Amino acid sequence: KASELVSGLSGNDTFRVSCQRLAKKFPLTSRDVCVQLGEKLRAVTPARVRMASPTVDVGIEVIDGGFYLMVSRTEGPGGMPVGSQGRVLALIEDEASVLAGILMLKRGCLVIPAMLNNVDFSLLRVFACGHEVLQENVASLQELGELAEKHKVNSVVLNDCFGSIREIGLNVLVLRPLSGLNKEEIKIELQYLSDSNRS
Repeated sequence: KASELVSGLSGNDTFRVSCQRLAKKFPLTSRDVCVQLGEKLRAVTPARVRMASPTVDVGIEVIDGGFYLMVSRTEGPGGMPVGSQGRVLALIEDEASVLAGILMLKRGCLVIPAMLNNVDFSLLRVFACGHEVLQENVASLQELGELAEKHKVNSVVLNDCFGSIREIGLNVLVLRPLSGLNKEEIKIELQYLSDSNRS
């Protein structure tokens, strides 16, 4: 299979082999895997070996006795798997609220947006990584308690940032993932997430 990944390379191309062993009981070291696979690939391609900036980086991961091959990586949003840390209700009032929801998704929470205002929360859907985002509408902060009870969640996410922490008087845990950021930092982070979503 690795040979197929380099079969189209010419004498002007270069390649290298990178290995990561998540299964540490595998008898060969990562270096041994790279050397042995590299030798086999040199026999089937005219491409030269080049460790820095090769045309193709043949990646191999050893996991539970299986081998996974790749020639490219796509960076994900990072963080923990969505839904692994339970569900939270996020009050969506503005763009900063969307960022607060995204940060909770990255922390592994499945976010239920409670729409107080008409805000584009499509980025929240993107970062939900295929999980359904169930939108709810609320007319006031007081309705959050009823909504939290309806969805059996014990945490509410607010967009409060540095210098603007508010008390909402609900019998739930209030999470404020933006509390260490100022408005300019929130704006920069939202722009970065929007740009990375387009690319």
